Amino acid sequence: MNDGHPFSIRASASTSSAKIATVRDADIRVPCTTTPCTGKDGGSYTCWSGGPRDNVWLKVKLGSRLGWVAGRCVEGGRL
Repeated sequence: MNDGHPFSIRASASTSSAKIATVRDADIRVPCTTTPCTGKDGGSYTCWSGGPRDNVWLKVKLGSRLGWVAGRCVEGGRL
Protein backbone atom coordinates (compact mmCIF):
# COMPACT_ATOMS: atom_id res chain seq x y z
CA MET A 1 0.00 0.00 0.00
CA ASN A 2 1.16 3.51 -0.63
CA ASP A 3 0.24 6.10 2.00
CA GLY A 4 -2.31 3.66 3.48
CA HIS A 5 -4.31 3.33 0.24
CA PRO A 6 -5.38 -0.08 -1.08
CA PHE A 7 -4.22 -1.14 -4.54
CA SER A 8 -5.73 -3.25 -7.32
CA ILE A 9 -4.24 -6.13 -9.25
CA ARG A 10 -5.54 -6.20 -12.82
CA ALA A 11 -5.54 -8.74 -15.64
CA SER A 12 -3.51 -6.44 -17.92
CA ALA A 13 -1.59 -3.16 -17.62
CA SER A 14 -4.66 -0.93 -17.88
CA THR A 15 -7.24 0.52 -15.49
CA SER A 16 -9.97 -0.73 -17.82
CA SER A 17 -8.90 -4.39 -17.57
CA ALA A 18 -10.59 -6.85 -15.22
CA LYS A 19 -9.76 -6.51 -11.54
CA ILE A 20 -8.26 -9.71 -10.11
CA ALA A 21 -8.07 -8.47 -6.51
CA THR A 22 -7.89 -5.39 -4.31
CA VAL A 23 -5.25 -5.53 -1.57
CA ARG A 24 -6.32 -3.71 1.60
CA ASP A 25 -4.21 -5.55 4.19
CA ALA A 26 -0.92 -3.75 4.89
CA ASP A 27 0.72 -7.06 5.86
CA ILE A 28 0.17 -8.79 2.50
CA ARG A 29 3.20 -8.94 0.20
CA VAL A 30 2.65 -9.50 -3.52
CA PRO A 31 5.80 -10.69 -5.33
CA CYS A 32 6.91 -9.39 -8.70
CA THR A 33 7.47 -11.97 -11.41
CA THR A 34 10.94 -10.58 -12.19
CA THR A 35 14.02 -9.80 -10.11
CA PRO A 36 14.66 -6.95 -9.96
CA CYS A 37 11.04 -5.84 -10.12
CA THR A 38 10.84 -3.91 -13.38
CA GLY A 39 7.89 -2.18 -14.98
CA LYS A 40 6.45 -1.74 -18.43
CA ASP A 41 4.51 1.09 -19.98
CA GLY A 42 0.77 0.58 -20.05
CA GLY A 43 -2.37 2.61 -19.56
CA SER A 44 -2.26 5.88 -17.62
CA TYR A 45 -3.54 5.83 -14.06
CA THR A 46 -4.02 7.98 -10.97
CA CYS A 47 -3.63 6.02 -7.73
CA TRP A 48 -6.28 8.00 -5.81
CA SER A 49 -7.75 11.49 -6.02
CA GLY A 50 -4.80 13.86 -5.78
CA GLY A 51 -2.37 10.94 -5.59
CA PRO A 52 0.50 9.89 -7.84
CA ARG A 53 -0.07 9.23 -11.53
CA ASP A 54 1.97 7.45 -14.15
CA ASN A 55 1.74 4.72 -16.79
CA VAL A 56 4.31 2.17 -15.50
CA TRP A 57 2.91 -1.21 -14.39
CA LEU A 58 4.54 -4.13 -12.53
CA LYS A 59 3.78 -7.79 -13.25
CA VAL A 60 2.98 -9.64 -10.02
CA LYS A 61 1.78 -13.01 -8.77
CA LEU A 62 -0.99 -13.36 -6.21
CA GLY A 63 -1.45 -17.01 -5.29
CA SER A 64 -1.62 -18.83 -8.62
CA ARG A 65 -2.77 -15.78 -10.60
CA LEU A 66 -0.60 -13.35 -12.56
CA GLY A 67 -1.62 -9.72 -12.80
CA TRP A 68 -0.48 -6.12 -13.08
CA VAL A 69 -0.16 -3.40 -10.42
CA ALA A 70 0.11 0.33 -11.07
CA GLY A 71 3.72 0.93 -9.98
CA ARG A 72 3.30 4.27 -8.21
CA CYS A 73 0.35 2.93 -6.18
CA VAL A 74 2.52 0.56 -4.11
CA GLU A 75 5.41 1.19 -1.76
CA GLY A 76 8.87 -0.28 -2.15
CA GLY A 77 9.33 -3.57 -0.32
CA ARG A 78 5.66 -4.35 -0.66
CA LEU A 79 6.17 -6.29 -3.86
